Amino acid sequence: MWQGEHDFGDYFFAYCGPAGDNARHSHATLQVSWGFGDALRIETPSGLLVHSDPVFIRPGTPHRLLPAGRILLILIEPQSTVAQHILAELGPDSYAVRRDIFNPAPFLQADLSTAMSTLAALASARVPQIDERLEQALSFLRTAPLKAAVSVAARQVGLSESRLRALAHASLGVPLSKWLLWVAVGRAAGALRQGASLAEAAISGGFSDQSHYSRTLKRLTGILPSTAKNLLQ
Repeated sequence: MWQGEHDFGDYFFAYCGPAGDNARHSHATLQVSWGFGDALRIETPSGLLVHSDPVFIRPGTPHRLLPAGRILLILIEPQSTVAQHILAELGPDSYAVRRDIFNPAPFLQADLSTAMSTLAALASARVPQIDERLEQALSFLRTAPLKAAVSVAARQVGLSESRLRALAHASLGVPLSKWLLWVAVGRAAGALRQGASLAEAAISGGFSDQSHYSRTLKRLTGILPSTAKNLLQ
């Protein structure tokens, strides 16, 4: 059951607690995960990964996190400086086990909000910057309705839609449409935290209906809206 502590930031979602059931999925974000005490077990395209050190999974990599007693899970949007820094360190692999990039120790003794500042310290002047036009487009898309949003964003930054999509895929590691759905899921999550019903959350996210929201959430996170509602309230 997903019943633990969670925290939202501008570009991340963090969870600390037991890992419950989830279906095979692929995030639009960088995933950092770590098991407290026990080895983390993750189903990947290459087989079962079992490890006690922090596990990093690139955006768009299919996987499934097997139920565990207590885990730390952080999802970081790929355009953020922290994610760009980590992705540059990881190299081309879809997933990696690296103790030198992330130290989970602060999460053992601090609340999530305090510990997340430790992760943010990874940002540095050496971080590769994304294209300014893409950055402007992403800023617009964060609050834009889903329908025709990419074409509108492209016009606003003076790019063709195909060029904007190509820039996004190169920098984010996932199609722009997938990143946009992740943002919509985030908007819906914000509504759930405020006590909205699942149908109201779907509308707040910009989805056509609750069924569209449910399918998208399961594809991106492996869980259903009912599970997300219990977690966030």
